[in-house]
Amino acid sequence: LVWNIILWCHGMDTDLRSMIVNPHQFKPSRLDQLKVRRSFISSGFCVKAGERVEIIDSSVGYAVAVNGGVKLHHSMIRPYTYVTESLYDNGNNSTDEFRSDRLLWDELVGVVHAVLIGLSFI
Repeated sequence: LVWNIILWCHGMDTDLRSMIVNPHQFKPSRLDQLKVRRSFISSGFCVKAGERVEIIDSSVGYAVAVNGGVKLHHSMIRPYTYVTESLYDNGNNSTDEFRSDRLLWDELVGVVHAVLIGLSFI
């Protein structure tokens, strides 16, 4: 919540319901190119030079790169993806409302799972 306010003060068009895992990944010169609403953005997110990027009701996975001018609405972007064109729906016909807490929980479960697998090799 605090980081959303700080990013907003630096020029990012964001709301308080969005979850940004690593706010340090954004360059100050590119903050005004992002519009984020009710979305989850994981670490390693990168915006290529170009026009304004909109991320609304979406989940962006780890190490995703997005071209300028792309609009992501109601989409789930997998990790290590390079998005070159706008996406408006992922075909998920779920009636559940988009929830940042659910996305955060899924990310947390994934991290715990990865740590447990990593520890099993020690």
